Amino acid sequence: MNNPLLIFPKPTKQLPRITSKIVPPAFFGPSKDIQKGRFEKKISNLDISITNEKIRLSQSVVGLEPERLLVFEIKGELVDFYKAVEKTEGMEFLGETFIGEDEPDEDFVYKKYVNKEEIVDDVKKIPKRLFLTINNLVALNELKRYWDNYEKGFSFKHGTAKFRMLFEQLNDIRYYSVRDRYEDTGILEYFKERLELKEEEIFFEIELTFRNSDDYLSKVYAHIKDLIEFNGGALIETSYTIIREIRY
Repeated sequence: MNNPLLIFPKPTKQLPRITSKIVPPAFFGPSKDIQKGRFEKKISNLDISITNEKIRLSQSVVGLEPERLLVFEIKGELVDFYKAVEKTEGMEFLGETFIGEDEPDEDFVYKKYVNKEEIVDDVKKIPKRLFLTINNLVALNELKRYWDNYEKGFSFKHGTAKFRMLFEQLNDIRYYSVRDRYEDTGILEYFKERLELKEEEIFFEIELTFRNSDDYLSKVYAHIKDLIEFNGGALIETSYTIIREIRY
């Protein structure tokens, strides 16, 4: 897997647009049938792992609800998607980032009109963007309901219609795994070298996903501490740091 290390900026309001009489090329994505074939099963099964995690945590960690980081990769532009996330119970928007451009293909393409004739723009590249959200089981069930509305052509509740546009432009959806976070960082090689040198102590830093809830952060910290101590390690107590200004 060669997923990028995701560093997401804080969402900002859209900048004012400059009006022009020139009609820009229009963006076209895959048909609903194509999107259903690609993502229906994937979205329907999103809650399986988090349900299993809920059962495991209920046996070991009091009051800690399981959550998952979910990555939406889209093609094209989608403005103010975070507003729809804010309207979704149990879902929190962590950020978005531009990850490059693709050549147009049979599914994602821009089209322009010349003398009222529709012409495929085979030069204009397709921007790609990632949205990252953190979700509990309630949020994933809401996401499945949004998908059902998209499939059946039903209306969306107020403030969440951006999810329809998301599904229309969706190129991939997946959980953001632990491997995404440490792959290509050199941390595994570092551990291997220290172990080969038979060092008794190996120092490393763990960065947790920032949340606005002090209670939640305290429970997660306690859970991580228990795991490390259970495996024979120890935390440097004074190293626990929260910097709210940069959501660290």
